[in-house]
Amino acid sequence: MNEISESEFESSIQKSCNAKSCDTKSRNMKKPSRVPKEHKIKEENEDKANVLTILCDKYQCAIHNNRYCYVENDRHLNLTVLHLKLWTTEIVMLNFIFIVFIC
Repeated sequence: MNEISESEFESSIQKSCNAKSCDTKSRNMKKPSRVPKEHKIKEENEDKANVLTILCDKYQCAIHNNRYCYVENDRHLNLTVLHLKLWTTEIVMLNFIFIVFIC
């Protein structure tokens, strides 16, 4: 039969324990948050965040489970987050163009 020495057995157990501790270390590490920290937001992104917040507050619809809607004559046009982000980008860009070229 295949017999292994006591030292080989202990070293294999040690290696196994080290591998397991490495696995638990990688599992215990925190994943970085997807939400950027306030101090990391640049000025342009800060403007976008402010405009997006204003749009979300203005067009939040209580009738459609707090989704966003553009309401005209009791007709609700659903606004997705993508619509709001694109609209935000346009507002920030137009504001920049207005400040740079017109003023």
